[in-house]
Amino acid sequence: PVRVRRPAPVTMAAKSAVDVSDAGVSTTTSAEDAELEAFVREKGLHLLLRGDGQEVDADVLEGKVVAIYFAALWERKCSIVVTPRLVHAYNKIKAAGHAFEVVFVSLDHTIADFDTMLKDIPWLAFPYGHPGAQALAAQYRVGGNLPQLVVNDVDGTTITADGVRRILEDPDGANFPWRPKPFWDILGDAPLRAGADGAAAGAEVSPSALRDATYILVMF
Repeated sequence: PVRVRRPAPVTMAAKSAVDVSDAGVSTTTSAEDAELEAFVREKGLHLLLRGDGQEVDADVLEGKVVAIYFAALWERKCSIVVTPRLVHAYNKIKAAGHAFEVVFVSLDHTIADFDTMLKDIPWLAFPYGHPGAQALAAQYRVGGNLPQLVVNDVDGTTITADGVRRILEDPDGANFPWRPKPFWDILGDAPLRAGADGAAAGAEVSPSALRDATYILVMF
């Protein structure tokens, strides 16, 4: 099972030392947390890299929306299409004063390719071959369909796993952090129509009539 600290947010440092499976999540005791933290720091697993190669403690991610960017040089869509647009959005979002960071997870085949990707990005990255990179790729079920951008909220919950589309549709990050709108906001006040069966078939129905429902099934 994935071992995480509760109720504190899952940090990148903690994620880097976990075993990921489909078995679910198990909580740990404070003693186990301390042991895990000591292991992470002893092995240097808490360190991330800047584009210039400078090492940075993963604690800098605390209190921020963190987007995990899975990419590789061999996938041309990463370097030619998505990375330049993500750089633009990243700079815009940071300039607006938002607490935001991107962490690059390399799926490159060689360290030379990783270094080529690293020099073109303004955000942080896992060192090449870092075990946390593979753990995250497994956790988010990242395969060969690159790039992928998973946006996580301050509390560690995932806002969207479709961050690439968000960046392409919102290049300046105006809607950052792309949290989904509540169902009732999307529904609005426009009247609905009753189904084809029953005496009220085809009649207009106010959306407010749905608010007493325990469950609402939306069929597209």
